Amino acid sequence: MVPISTHIVTSGVCHGSIVGSLLSFIYTLPLGNIIRRTVMEKDKSQRIHQDNSRGRLERMTTARFQENSGDDAPKEGGCDSTTVIYENKYEFCGYNLKITRFINANLGFSAYVWQAGIALCRYFEKEKISFTGRKVIELGSGTGIVGILAALLGGDVTMTDKPNILKQIENNVSINIPTARRHRLKVSALTWGENHTDFPTDYDFILGSDIVYSSVTYPALIETLRHLADRGATIYLSSEIRKGNGSPAFHMELLPQYFNCRVIDRLEDKDITVYKMTKIGTSPGDGLPSGDVTMTDKPDFLKQIENNVSINIPTARRNRLKVSALTWGENHTDFPTDYDFILGSDIVYSSVTYPALIETLRHLADRGVTNNLSSKL
Repeated sequence: MVPISTHIVTSGVCHGSIVGSLLSFIYTLPLGNIIRRTVMEKDKSQRIHQDNSRGRLERMTTARFQENSGDDAPKEGGCDSTTVIYENKYEFCGYNLKITRFINANLGFSAYVWQAGIALCRYFEKEKISFTGRKVIELGSGTGIVGILAALLGGDVTMTDKPNILKQIENNVSINIPTARRHRLKVSALTWGENHTDFPTDYDFILGSDIVYSSVTYPALIETLRHLADRGATIYLSSEIRKGNGSPAFHMELLPQYFNCRVIDRLEDKDITVYKMTKIGTSPGDGLPSGDVTMTDKPDFLKQIENNVSINIPTARRNRLKVSALTWGENHTDFPTDYDFILGSDIVYSSVTYPALIETLRHLADRGVTNNLSSKL
C-alpha cells in the first residue's frame, strides 16, 4: 500500500584533542587557501566512527584546513580562525552520504557523528523504514546525518539544533540532498525549553540520537518532547547509556512518566539502545495516513466536499486538509508543482475536457509526482 504523501492534490471529488590524534600531517598554504589532504584515522577514534559492513565509515578521511585571510574576525556560529573540516563517507539504505564535520569551530559535541546516530540509521535500513508523506522533526541534529537520511527516505524534515550548529547542518544538506528535493527539508534553530513552542505539534515522527548527554538539559528536553508529541507523534530515540550523566535514570524512570516507551534495538557492545515512544494519552501516528491533502473541484461542488470533510476528519487534523476551486485549463497554474501524489477518480468523462485535463496534469506533475488515476473504460 502506498503511503499518503505530505502534499497531495485530488481532482474531481464532488462524489466524496581529537584533532591531534586524527591528523597525520597538514601542510599550510598562504592565507585563504584550502588544502585537502587524505589521512588515516587511528583506532582510538573508533568509538566515534566505527567501520562496519553496512552504514560504514570509509577509513580514509578528507581533511580541509582553512585560515581566514587578513584581519577578518570569525562570524558568530561559524568557524574560528583555524578550521579543519573532515568529510566522512557512509552508506545507508542505498544512499551514499558525505558528512562534513567542522573541527575547531566551537561546536563541541556537535562536531562528531556519534555511534547512536549510526545505530538509528542502521535501524531505519534494517527495518526498511519509509518516511514518505510524513512530517518529521529531528532534535539536536548535529552533523545532520539522521535527518538527511530521513529526508532521502521521503520525509518532510525539519532539522533543529542550537543557532551556532546550523551552518554545519546546512553544509551537509547542500552536499547530500538534490536541489529539486531541498524544499522538503528545512533547518531551524531550536533551544529546548525556550522556543520549542514556536514549532507545531502535528509531526508524525520525532527523531533524536545521542541527545541525552547532560542531566542539566533533561527537564528542557522532556518539556520539548511533550510539546512536539502532543498529537501522537512517534519518537525514535537512540541513546548511548552513560552512568556518569544520569542517563539510565532518565530512560528508565523519567521518560516512562510521560511516554509509552519500548526498546526496539540494542547494541550491547556499545551500550546503545534505540527506543520507540509515544506520549501517554495520545494515539500513535505511524501507520495512519497523514498526508497534507488539497481537494479540488469546480466552485459549486465545494460545499458538498467541505461537509464530508467536517463529518469524517477529526478537528485536530483538519489543518492538514484544504478544499479549493480548480477549473482545469484555467486556474491550474495557481497551484504549486511540488505535490507528491495526484489522485483522480472517474474524471475522464468527456472528450471536451481532455485537453484541459492534460494541461492541468502536466503542470501539477512538473516535478515528477506520482499520478494515481482510476477510470471506468
